[in-house]
Amino acid sequence: MYDITIIGGGIIGSTIAYRLSKYNLKVLLLEKNSEFASESTKGCSGIISNAFNLDQDSIKINLVSLGYKIWTNEIFRIFIFKKRKTRMMSIALNDNELHELQDLYNRLIAQGVCSPTDIKISGRDEILFNEPKLTNNCIGGLISNSSWVINPIEATNEFLRNAKLNNVELRLNSNVTEINNKKDHFEITLQTFKKINSRYIINCAGAYASDIENLIGLYDFNLLTKKFEYRIFKNDDRPIESIIFHNNNSKFNSFFVPTLDGNIISAVSEKTLLKREDSDVVEINNNEVYQTISELIPKFNTDKLTGIL
Repeated sequence: MYDITIIGGGIIGSTIAYRLSKYNLKVLLLEKNSEFASESTKGCSGIISNAFNLDQDSIKINLVSLGYKIWTNEIFRIFIFKKRKTRMMSIALNDNELHELQDLYNRLIAQGVCSPTDIKISGRDEILFNEPKLTNNCIGGLISNSSWVINPIEATNEFLRNAKLNNVELRLNSNVTEINNKKDHFEITLQTFKKINSRYIINCAGAYASDIENLIGLYDFNLLTKKFEYRIFKNDDRPIESIIFHNNNSKFNSFFVPTLDGNIISAVSEKTLLKREDSDVVEINNNEVYQTISELIPKFNTDKLTGIL
């Protein structure tokens, strides 16, 4: 009998495994794929920030703020993996967008999530001084100097290595197909028909989290997603040095991340929420994507595309 079974071996599941390994518990982590960090973690941007670019969801803001403190005060001091402290900007191209950023700034300060030393509202001149290749249509933005970029796969592997040293059991190729509530514990059935008994389950299944909830017999949420694509470009021309966000009022949201390996991730997402099974069949128009990129960074060389995630 396990005390806790974690379902999902990405960045979240591995972090929880590491933290639980400090206690006298029998912990099991199940990953359905043949390697860890092979789905959402593999495709994430690796940004660690202090609730800089979130909406008005106070629960999410508070959790992200707590997570940021854990990363910067604990994890960065214990583990060795690639990371870089970097500037993050959310830019405005019109008065409405700047007003929304001012509201976000006021909310983060009022809730104590950030301090005036962490974030500030800046005018056009300071934005373009820091990032001269941004569009001249930028009228201002919100700047954070306390954000980080990490390699999420390296971080996941470090957490799992530490957890395993502290007797957390790790299993690959362990797809959960059935969960039965036995009142004082759960009986978990794998695709191989092997059965596992656990007092508690922690659901870290990422995009498949609602599927795991349904197996337990809970239907509290239906996971929705947005259609997005990561385009990876060579950073030879160094068009930006900072993480750049633009949350506009039309169809797309955009952000750009200079990665640790010398590339730039350009992510463009549609605002429309979709069911997970639909997100893979809804295509984002290439012309619209490149138009969005050129509107924000006119001299961005889209010919240096190296991959799409």
